[in-house]
Amino acid sequence: MTPDRPTLLEALAWGSVFGGRQEDVAVEALGHILTTSEAARAALSGVVDAGGRPVGPITSVRTQVTGPGGARPDLAACDRSGRERVLLEAKFEAGLTKNQPAAYLERLPDELPSALLFVAPAARVEWLWAQLLRRTSERPSRGEWLRALLGGGRRKRPDGVESESFRKAGVVWIPAGGARRLMLTSWKTLLDRMQERAAAAADAQAEADIRQLRGLATHEDEDGFVPLRRAEMRPETPRRILALQRLVDAAAECALDAGWADAKGLKVQPQWWGYGRWLHLAGAQVWFGVDFVAWSRSPDTPLLLWFTPNSLRRRPRTRGALESVRRTDPHEVFDDDEGGLFVPVALPLEVGCETVLEKVVARLKEVAGWLGRRRFGKAEFRGSLGPDEFPPLRRAEMRPAVPRRIPELQRLVDDATARGLHAGWADVTGFRVTVQWWGYGRYLRLAGAQAWFGVDYEDWANQPPDTPLWLWFTPNSLLRRKTTRGALEPLRGKNPPQLFDTGGGLVVPVPLPVEKERLAVLDHVVGRLEEVAELVGGTSRR
Repeated sequence: MTPDRPTLLEALAWGSVFGGRQEDVAVEALGHILTTSEAARAALSGVVDAGGRPVGPITSVRTQVTGPGGARPDLAACDRSGRERVLLEAKFEAGLTKNQPAAYLERLPDELPSALLFVAPAARVEWLWAQLLRRTSERPSRGEWLRALLGGGRRKRPDGVESESFRKAGVVWIPAGGARRLMLTSWKTLLDRMQERAAAAADAQAEADIRQLRGLATHEDEDGFVPLRRAEMRPETPRRILALQRLVDAAAECALDAGWADAKGLKVQPQWWGYGRWLHLAGAQVWFGVDFVAWSRSPDTPLLLWFTPNSLRRRPRTRGALESVRRTDPHEVFDDDEGGLFVPVALPLEVGCETVLEKVVARLKEVAGWLGRRRFGKAEFRGSLGPDEFPPLRRAEMRPAVPRRIPELQRLVDDATARGLHAGWADVTGFRVTVQWWGYGRYLRLAGAQAWFGVDYEDWANQPPDTPLWLWFTPNSLLRRKTTRGALEPLRGKNPPQLFDTGGGLVVPVPLPVEKERLAVLDHVVGRLEEVAELVGGTSRR
């Protein structure tokens, strides 16, 4: 290790002003690592070599260098002769620019093996690859196809059009004219390779720097925004969330009625991360409910029992009982991020609501038996969930995209509100974020008119148009400011209508654009709120 070599954080502190763009931070960090570590450069070469045409050793790396055609890739990796062999584009939430990929591919030499490599969060790889394929008409020759088939695999384009894409070791690629390749991989794949090479070379400084960059990439991979699809806007998603909440309530009530659980002094507690109830099982306090974060990480089930660190400290034998079960079957008990433990509550698929409820109650009883060190007799089961309240679950609903979407929508609410505060047409003085069983949102004033803005499962499920975000002007708000109702009426006459009555109040949908990057979606939401603010404030758009 070179003694005077700066650390990653030092390099970032001395480098550019990023303006809050995570991609820029990641690019400078990656450029620093590749510039200072031969092992990291070798790892990058190895990832590109998965495309079947080795580019040879990479000896230098430059960031943000504009080429003759106006293309400015994030990173340009060069060989010993200074020729660009790999152009790398780092993506988190940003979309493709008008020059990508065509102008970037043209910048590469067509007579030498070279590659345009996109790096994106794992959750966005398939979507981004579909966009790249739509923008290129290149197809491999039959000879290239046969050679690639030995190490890759054929696949249909994500948009349904037949294409020959090749996949190998976490990298997807197609030939792109001459000896060039268009390639895509995840941050995890790239950083894993770099970490392995750095460890093998005993490059401790590079390992430390890669760990820091991995932290940023992991955060973006878990919290990054995947463009919305039209299917996600349909009412099935909110109806399922509401159905899961009813299942939690019904199972808890069955346990309380049976007597082997109690909720004395405890309450129902919706949170931004889910909906649940506190219970005592065999004397141990536990939270039981839908946890969006845990569900997205372990997509087998949306329901879990969470034994908090405080609960385990207050009753140490609870941890001992659960650890004993885990030694027998590691899939029964898992650690959370804060020192607690959680137990998954699996849901059967494609069966009636009574069967689902019975299975959930049986699971709660089983866990109570672990903690109480005894078996509970099989009491008569009394279901309290109707078929309309809980339709049969399908496997597609267990995918992590479902629970991940809810926190992303909540972030949109918070960020759009923050934009309004900064611009001056929104005010939250005296208000706070509210979490209810029917959604997540916040009260605010739009040009003086009080409204609730957020994710509303009921309106999303029952009101046209299909959108999760709504503005709700409550009856009290309309009484306090009588001009608001009349100011909003023009929205009712639009086609389709954009104003609806609800319990004496009014709701305004905030439609979300599909197949757009997060910044475009956020701009659209802010524009809608500003439009409503101008209506109730008696101003007009310039």
